[in-house]
Amino acid sequence: MKIILVTGLTLLLLRLHAQDTSIVDTRKPDIENDSVYLAAGFPGGDNAWNAYLMLNISPSAAEDHKAPKGTYIVSASYVIDTSGNVTEIKLVSDPGYGTGEDVLRVLKNSPKWLPASVNDRLVPYQLEQSFTYLVSGQ
Repeated sequence: MKIILVTGLTLLLLRLHAQDTSIVDTRKPDIENDSVYLAAGFPGGDNAWNAYLMLNISPSAAEDHKAPKGTYIVSASYVIDTSGNVTEIKLVSDPGYGTGEDVLRVLKNSPKWLPASVNDRLVPYQLEQSFTYLVSGQ
């Protein structure tokens, strides 16, 4: 079987009530009109985050757990704390077949991020991201 891993990465696409597979800012602090707000970011930007995921996600996770042909989407929410650590990791949706465990492992082992700030004050920043595993026949 061929396994293809696609990550739903539209980093920094921020929405308060999004229902798509992009990363979502769900903990944006109350900001006054003249505030300077900087979102949390992975060192090196989106390309570096993509590279980290591609090196660490196991594209065979679903196949290793005998998943039938299909698409398996895992959604996870997590918080970048004021020290840049990935914390409060929760699976929002997990289709099983080892995909959720794979995503949890990769997020738990993530390097530190650059924390978010409002007016130079560090604040926690919550994100939601989807990871799509595709299992196709030979």
